[in-house]
Formats: sequence, structure tokens, C-alpha cells
Amino acid sequence: MRCPHCELPNDDETAYCISCGTPLTAYGGQVQGSVSAETLAKARELAVRPQAVPVMAALDALVALFWAFGGAIRAFTARPDLAADNLNYVGHAFGAVNVALVAGFLVPAGVALLVVAWGVLTQRSWAWTANAGILGLTALWTLIRFGSAPFLSFVKLAACGAAAWAWMQPRVRSWYGTG
Repeated sequence: MRCPHCELPNDDETAYCISCGTPLTAYGGQVQGSVSAETLAKARELAVRPQAVPVMAALDALVALFWAFGGAIRAFTARPDLAADNLNYVGHAFGAVNVALVAGFLVPAGVALLVVAWGVLTQRSWAWTANAGILGLTALWTLIRFGSAPFLSFVKLAACGAAAWAWMQPRVRSWYGTG
């Protein structure tokens, strides 16, 4: 790096010019001495977003759209219709209550998942923790319901395990500042 004051070439990790003492970086007035090669290597590594990050954000958004918002829409479209002779009014009324209960749970869950997806993309440390919890809850829920659809449950567990493996990598954790 060339000094803007005296034009003397300095090493890249030097915060001040070795000749005239002019700060060479924006934070040069706050740093004394030089930056170590290890610190520079870590800064270069953290400047690149790990591949697991956009994949996990996309998974969060897809789950929000298809599971949460899609589930609320499926509950609304599956409610019983009122028969022409009006004899099934009780089923119709309880169907509306079911829609309200399902939407009351799934819509906020979908919004929360979209907020987590935003946090993942914007490098919020709480988003790493939230996604780790979501992966754990998904695996637990899949294990609880394993008997109802074993093949589909096995596929879900394998996908959840692969996502958890990628998410728990030290590079991803350090990018979020949690490792």
C-alpha cells in the first residue's frame, strides 16, 4: 500500500506509514502497530459468504411458503361446503373455526420463517441459532411421525441431516460469529 502523504510503499498489513506515520486505513487512528497475517487471512475468509447460507435462506423461505402459507390455504379450501338443504351447518361452522385456528398458527409461523430467512442472508448471529433450532425441531417432529409415512420420513431425516451438517460447519459458524 502506498502512503497518500509521502508516497512511500508500505506492507499491506501496516496501519501507519513507516516513514511519516500517516494512517493508511480508515481505522488507522484507532490501531497501533501492524495487523498480523493471521488476522488478514481470517478477514479474507469472512469476506466470502459460505454456500450453505443462501441455500438455508431459500429453504426457510420455501418452508414458509409451502408449509405455513400453503397449509393455511389448504385448510381454507378443504373446509366443508354448506349443502343445498342446509343440514350440515354444524360441520360448516366447525370448518370455519378450524380454518381460523390453523391460520392463526401457520401464518405467524410463516412470517417468523421469512424473518429467519432475512436474518440468515443479512448475517445475524441469532439467525444461525434459530436455524439450528428449526433443524432440530424438524428432525424431532419427523421422528415422532415416522410411523405414518416411513419412506417420506426417512427422506426428510436425510435432508435435515445434510442441512444440519452443512449448517454446523466451522466456516459457517465463524461467518455468523457463533463459532
